[in-house]
Amino acid sequence: MVQIHISDPKHTRSVGIITSLSGLLLIIAPQFIGSLVVGLLGVGLITLGVLGLFISLSLFRGISRGFSVIPILTGIILLIFPGIASIVIGLGLIASGAYQVSKRQSTGPAYQNRHLIIAAILIISGIYALLRPMQSLGLLVLILGIALFVLGIYMIIQKPKKESHSTISKEEMIRRASSAKDITKE
Repeated sequence: MVQIHISDPKHTRSVGIITSLSGLLLIIAPQFIGSLVVGLLGVGLITLGVLGLFISLSLFRGISRGFSVIPILTGIILLIFPGIASIVIGLGLIASGAYQVSKRQSTGPAYQNRHLIIAAILIISGIYALLRPMQSLGLLVLILGIALFVLGIYMIIQKPKKESHSTISKEEMIRRASSAKDITKE
């Protein structure tokens, strides 16, 4: 199988601009965006459940209606108690941190400290989300915003790779493809 990686700096910069602007929006209004996302998730789950219930009642009479009721109840709970989302996120962060600790043992010495730092950040963030669900939602959105902003800036300022579609000739691509085919035939 031949893989030719073609990157266009214009697209990378465009995605970088969109990513950094999204991160900036999350930095400016983290509490509002967090509440908005949880509210939209709750409404979306209720809508999904109602549609599933309607379909199971009208079209497919043999399908269990329980799978339609679960999203409706989850959506209502998220709308009434938005802190539940932070608790679920907190448990996920703690589990992810525990996974990083276990992964640390299977990596080389160069990566062990990095995995330990990431694990500590994830576990501390998860504990904070469990202890202060309403406040942590805004903080988690703020952290996500900072990460997106930095990633977007990195994508904007990174230099294009030396080999792109504009510098690889057609003959060079054919030569690479034929050499790859020769390797796979052996």
